[in-house]
Amino acid sequence: MKKSISIINTSLQLLNVIEAIHYHQSNENYLIVGHFNIFPDRIKQLKEILQYPFIKKNFKKIYYLPSRATSKSPIRFVEYFFGSLKLFFISLFINKIDLLFSGVYTDFYQRQANFLISSFNKSVELWSIDEGVRILADVTNRNHIVTDELLQKQKNKNWIQNYYCAIKREWHPPVLNFFSAHDLPIQRKDTLIKNTMSYWKKNNPYSYHFEKNAIAFIGQPLIELNIVSLQTLKYYIAKMLHNLRDCSMYYFPHPMETRYLDFLPKNVKIVNSLMPTELLLMRTNLKGIIGFNSTVLYNSAAINICSNIKSFWINPSDYLQTMDMLVVNNLIKAFKKINIRIIFL
Repeated sequence: MKKSISIINTSLQLLNVIEAIHYHQSNENYLIVGHFNIFPDRIKQLKEILQYPFIKKNFKKIYYLPSRATSKSPIRFVEYFFGSLKLFFISLFINKIDLLFSGVYTDFYQRQANFLISSFNKSVELWSIDEGVRILADVTNRNHIVTDELLQKQKNKNWIQNYYCAIKREWHPPVLNFFSAHDLPIQRKDTLIKNTMSYWKKNNPYSYHFEKNAIAFIGQPLIELNIVSLQTLKYYIAKMLHNLRDCSMYYFPHPMETRYLDFLPKNVKIVNSLMPTELLLMRTNLKGIIGFNSTVLYNSAAINICSNIKSFWINPSDYLQTMDMLVVNNLIKAFKKINIRIIFL
């Protein structure tokens, strides 16, 4: 009988954790929501999702930790540190954990929690669960989840934080276990298990019912994150949809989006759902999936939701902020590798 703890802060991580615990045949599962760079609206969303019986039945106990992701407090690191201690005491309360799943391995505070838990339980297996395509870009760029360059960058970020956290920032597991839909470049004794979503493909009760010739348009919070202006986004979306006028168009907003009604044509149907978009698209007969560079595009191709997926790219000169072109280029390469068609607008 296996016992697991999972630490998540997004609905995608929840989706992947449920897949992972079924893959590993874990019988007694505990879930920790919050604490690590999570916005209050996501906590609310996850609380509502976890009320669904099909989701809730996978966990014996669910813990919610307070989050201060938007806090500007100079003692923010103290809040995080004591949050990690809470995780540690929860793990002590739950005796003999076999598996620990965490969502964002590159986040120092998740490594901190892993360190605290594994220090007192040498037999626990530490697994990282997908957060999104950004981790794919990071891994491809650095050729490993953690390198000396990244660690030094984190170490110099805040020496006070580094000192008072009282553990080594450079700590990471001697063996990295990754449960991922991404084709990650791994090294040494690392383990990569490809997440094919086999459990969800067999048991998903949340598939959306589309009309004939349906196209799913995957949203991103480009305005909310001040990446492009409203006027620029309208221009690019008009170009994207110009040759798709004969299709039934469905827009799936990102959880952070609030302005999509300002730029979408009136004939586009908006699908508001608490569930991860991948679940809604699974086991459907879509004509195609389009978007900019959302994680959903990559996941949909990786787990064979649809064979016709197009990723549209905005001209870098139209961004309101400087983009990391190395990351952008790595994402484009990753998308092409799994047959996502790249279209430069």
